[in-house]
Amino acid sequence: MSRSSSANSADEERQFAPHNLGDAFDMVGDQQVYKTPSANVAVAMANLDRLPDTPECQGVRSSVRAHLIAAMGQTATLLKRVQAISYIEVSSDQTHRSRT
Repeated sequence: MSRSSSANSADEERQFAPHNLGDAFDMVGDQQVYKTPSANVAVAMANLDRLPDTPECQGVRSSVRAHLIAAMGQTATLLKRVQAISYIEVSSDQTHRSRT
């Protein structure tokens, strides 16, 4: 392995060092957050419903709800893509092994 390859490998290990992401988002600022996007969206929606029923709050509530719903849809789409890529990689590895 060349010096350049060793340095690149060491850089990659530092960038992608494994850690427990489940523990990374228990608190944001002084607010407790949950480990799943759907739980966080549910809490956000419930908090929005606690706002006073004024025209200003109705506009904010509608806007934030729309963005939360869009984010959940985008999260679901990304998850499906990751699962599809993982399936393709596993299938490709199995096909490659059966040919060798």
